Amino acid sequence: MTQTFYEHMAQFLRDKDAKDVVEVGLDVQLRLARALSSHCRKFYSVNFSEDHARMQGWYELARDMGGVTNLEFLSGNVLELPNLLPNLIDHADVIILQGVLIDGTGTDTDLMWKYRRGELECDDGLWRELVSRFRQAEEDAYKGFLQVAKPGHIVRFGKPEEDKKFKNMLVDKLRVDPTRIQTKVLLYGDTGNVGKAFFIDNS
Repeated sequence: MTQTFYEHMAQFLRDKDAKDVVEVGLDVQLRLARALSSHCRKFYSVNFSEDHARMQGWYELARDMGGVTNLEFLSGNVLELPNLLPNLIDHADVIILQGVLIDGTGTDTDLMWKYRRGELECDDGLWRELVSRFRQAEEDAYKGFLQVAKPGHIVRFGKPEEDKKFKNMLVDKLRVDPTRIQTKVLLYGDTGNVGKAFFIDNS
Protein backbone atom coordinates (compact mmCIF):
# COMPACT_ATOMS: atom_id res chain seq x y z
CA MET A 1 0.00 0.00 0.00
CA THR A 2 1.32 3.43 -0.99
CA GLN A 3 2.29 5.66 1.93
CA THR A 4 1.30 9.28 2.28
CA PHE A 5 4.01 11.89 2.00
CA TYR A 6 3.51 12.75 5.67
CA GLU A 7 3.92 9.13 6.79
CA HIS A 8 7.04 8.64 4.72
CA MET A 9 8.61 11.91 5.86
CA ALA A 10 8.03 11.14 9.54
CA GLN A 11 10.04 7.94 9.14
CA PHE A 12 12.61 9.73 6.96
CA LEU A 13 13.28 12.33 9.66
CA ARG A 14 13.64 9.61 12.28
CA ASP A 15 15.98 7.58 10.07
CA LYS A 16 18.17 10.62 9.41
CA ASP A 17 18.04 11.72 13.07
CA ALA A 18 17.11 15.18 11.79
CA LYS A 19 17.60 17.99 14.24
CA ASP A 20 16.86 21.18 12.30
CA VAL A 21 14.24 20.96 9.56
CA VAL A 22 13.21 23.78 7.24
CA GLU A 23 9.96 23.81 5.31
CA VAL A 24 9.68 26.25 2.43
CA GLY A 25 6.18 27.47 1.63
CA LEU A 26 4.25 26.26 4.66
CA ASP A 27 0.57 25.56 3.97
CA VAL A 28 -1.76 27.96 5.77
CA GLN A 29 -3.15 25.27 8.08
CA LEU A 30 0.35 24.06 9.03
CA ARG A 31 -0.56 20.45 8.24
CA LEU A 32 2.94 19.26 7.38
CA ALA A 33 4.47 21.10 10.33
CA ARG A 34 1.92 19.52 12.67
CA ALA A 35 2.66 16.08 11.22
CA LEU A 36 6.45 16.33 11.35
CA SER A 37 7.50 18.74 14.07
CA SER A 38 7.55 16.04 16.74
CA HIS A 39 10.17 14.12 14.73
CA CYS A 40 12.87 16.81 14.90
CA ARG A 41 14.35 19.28 17.37
CA LYS A 42 13.31 22.48 15.56
CA PHE A 43 10.96 23.03 12.61
CA TYR A 44 11.41 26.30 10.72
CA SER A 45 8.84 27.75 8.33
CA VAL A 46 10.17 30.09 5.64
CA ASN A 47 7.60 32.35 3.99
CA PHE A 48 6.93 35.97 3.20
CA SER A 49 5.85 37.91 6.30
CA GLU A 50 2.35 38.51 4.92
CA ASP A 51 1.89 34.75 4.60
CA HIS A 52 2.91 34.27 8.21
CA ALA A 53 0.34 36.87 9.25
CA ARG A 54 -2.37 34.74 7.61
CA MET A 55 -1.07 31.64 9.39
CA GLN A 56 -0.93 33.17 12.86
CA GLY A 57 -4.30 31.83 14.01
CA TRP A 58 -3.47 28.31 12.84
CA TYR A 59 -0.05 28.57 14.50
CA GLU A 60 -1.62 29.50 17.83
CA LEU A 61 -4.11 26.63 17.48
CA ALA A 62 -1.31 24.15 16.67
CA ARG A 63 0.71 25.39 19.63
CA ASP A 64 -2.11 25.52 22.17
CA MET A 65 -4.19 22.51 21.07
CA GLY A 66 -1.74 20.39 19.10
CA GLY A 67 1.33 20.68 21.30
CA VAL A 68 3.51 22.06 18.49
CA THR A 69 6.11 23.93 20.53
CA ASN A 70 9.17 23.80 18.29
CA LEU A 71 7.83 25.59 15.20
CA GLU A 72 9.47 28.91 14.36
CA PHE A 73 8.38 31.28 11.60
CA LEU A 74 11.22 32.69 9.53
CA SER A 75 10.00 35.58 7.37
CA GLY A 76 11.77 36.53 4.19
CA ASN A 77 12.42 35.62 0.59
CA VAL A 78 13.50 31.99 0.30
CA LEU A 79 16.09 33.03 -2.29
CA GLU A 80 17.91 34.61 0.66
CA LEU A 81 17.82 31.46 2.80
CA PRO A 82 21.64 31.22 3.21
CA ASN A 83 21.53 34.73 4.73
CA LEU A 84 18.40 34.16 6.83
CA LEU A 85 19.53 31.11 8.76
CA PRO A 86 23.08 31.74 10.09
CA ASN A 87 21.88 33.51 13.22
CA LEU A 88 19.71 30.50 14.07
CA ILE A 89 21.45 27.32 12.92
CA ASP A 90 24.67 26.32 11.18
CA HIS A 91 22.83 24.30 8.57
CA ALA A 92 19.56 22.48 7.91
CA ASP A 93 19.51 18.70 8.17
CA VAL A 94 16.47 18.52 5.87
CA ILE A 95 14.77 21.12 3.66
CA ILE A 96 11.23 20.23 2.58
CA LEU A 97 9.13 21.68 -0.24
CA GLN A 98 5.60 20.43 -0.78
CA GLY A 99 3.83 21.71 -3.89
CA VAL A 100 5.73 25.00 -3.75
CA LEU A 101 5.94 27.48 -6.60
CA ILE A 102 8.99 29.58 -5.78
CA ASP A 103 8.27 33.25 -6.32
CA GLY A 104 11.43 35.32 -6.43
CA THR A 105 9.61 38.67 -6.44
CA GLY A 106 6.78 37.97 -4.01
CA THR A 107 4.32 39.29 -6.60
CA ASP A 108 4.62 36.88 -9.54
CA THR A 109 2.24 34.29 -8.06
CA ASP A 110 -0.50 36.89 -7.71
CA LEU A 111 0.26 38.09 -11.24
CA MET A 112 -0.02 34.53 -12.56
CA TRP A 113 -3.50 34.11 -11.05
CA LYS A 114 -4.63 37.46 -12.45
CA TYR A 115 -3.51 36.33 -15.89
CA ARG A 116 -5.29 33.00 -15.52
CA ARG A 117 -8.52 34.57 -14.28
CA GLY A 118 -8.47 37.11 -17.09
CA GLU A 119 -8.18 40.05 -14.71
CA LEU A 120 -5.13 41.23 -16.63
CA GLU A 121 -4.41 40.77 -20.32
CA CYS A 122 -1.55 38.40 -21.04
CA ASP A 123 -0.04 37.67 -24.42
CA ASP A 124 2.44 34.89 -25.19
CA GLY A 125 5.40 37.15 -24.55
CA LEU A 126 4.25 38.21 -21.08
CA TRP A 127 3.51 34.60 -20.16
CA ARG A 128 6.97 33.44 -21.30
CA GLU A 129 8.58 36.19 -19.23
CA LEU A 130 6.61 35.11 -16.17
CA VAL A 131 7.50 31.44 -16.61
CA SER A 132 11.14 32.40 -17.11
CA ARG A 133 11.16 34.32 -13.83
CA PHE A 134 9.67 31.36 -11.97
CA ARG A 135 12.28 29.01 -13.43
CA GLN A 136 15.13 31.35 -12.57
CA ALA A 137 13.81 31.79 -9.03
CA GLU A 138 13.65 28.01 -8.61
CA GLU A 139 17.22 27.59 -9.82
CA ASP A 140 18.50 30.38 -7.57
CA ALA A 141 16.60 28.98 -4.57
CA TYR A 142 17.99 25.47 -5.00
CA LYS A 143 21.52 26.85 -5.22
CA GLY A 144 20.91 28.23 -1.75
CA PHE A 145 19.31 25.01 -0.51
CA LEU A 146 22.39 23.06 -1.55
CA GLN A 147 24.50 25.44 0.54
CA VAL A 148 22.24 25.35 3.60
CA ALA A 149 21.68 21.58 3.63
CA LYS A 150 25.36 20.66 3.34
CA PRO A 151 25.54 18.02 4.61
CA GLY A 152 21.87 17.20 4.55
CA HIS A 153 18.89 16.38 2.38
CA ILE A 154 16.47 18.33 0.21
CA VAL A 155 13.03 16.82 -0.34
CA ARG A 156 10.58 18.06 -2.95
CA PHE A 157 7.06 16.66 -3.33
CA GLY A 158 4.89 17.68 -6.25
CA LYS A 159 3.07 16.81 -9.44
CA PRO A 160 4.64 14.00 -11.48
CA GLU A 161 4.31 15.97 -14.73
CA GLU A 162 6.88 18.48 -13.43
CA ASP A 163 9.54 15.83 -12.89
CA LYS A 164 11.61 16.00 -16.06
CA LYS A 165 12.26 19.75 -15.99
CA PHE A 166 13.04 19.65 -12.30
CA LYS A 167 15.56 16.84 -12.61
CA ASN A 168 17.16 18.49 -15.63
CA MET A 169 17.62 21.65 -13.58
CA LEU A 170 19.30 19.74 -10.77
CA VAL A 171 21.63 17.73 -12.99
CA ASP A 172 22.34 20.04 -15.92
CA LYS A 173 22.37 23.44 -14.23
CA LEU A 174 23.24 22.75 -10.59
CA ARG A 175 25.51 19.75 -11.28
CA VAL A 176 23.85 17.48 -8.76
CA ASP A 177 25.11 13.91 -9.17
CA PRO A 178 22.09 11.97 -10.52
CA THR A 179 23.02 9.01 -8.34
CA ARG A 180 22.31 11.27 -5.36
CA ILE A 181 18.69 11.78 -6.45
CA GLN A 182 16.06 9.21 -5.48
CA THR A 183 12.35 9.36 -6.25
CA LYS A 184 9.29 7.80 -4.66
CA VAL A 185 5.59 7.87 -5.51
CA LEU A 186 3.54 8.91 -2.48
CA LEU A 187 -0.01 9.99 -1.69
CA TYR A 188 -1.30 13.46 -0.93
CA GLY A 189 -2.83 12.75 2.48
CA ASP A 190 -6.10 10.84 2.28
CA THR A 191 -7.08 12.27 -1.11
CA GLY A 192 -5.99 9.20 -3.07
CA ASN A 193 -4.05 11.46 -5.45
CA VAL A 194 -0.42 10.58 -6.09
CA GLY A 195 2.63 12.78 -6.32
CA LYS A 196 6.33 12.14 -6.68
CA ALA A 197 8.92 12.98 -4.06
CA PHE A 198 12.53 13.76 -4.93
CA PHE A 199 15.10 12.99 -2.23
CA ILE A 200 18.39 14.79 -2.86
CA ASP A 201 21.27 13.45 -0.76
CA ASN A 202 23.60 16.39 -0.29
CA SER A 203 25.92 14.75 2.22
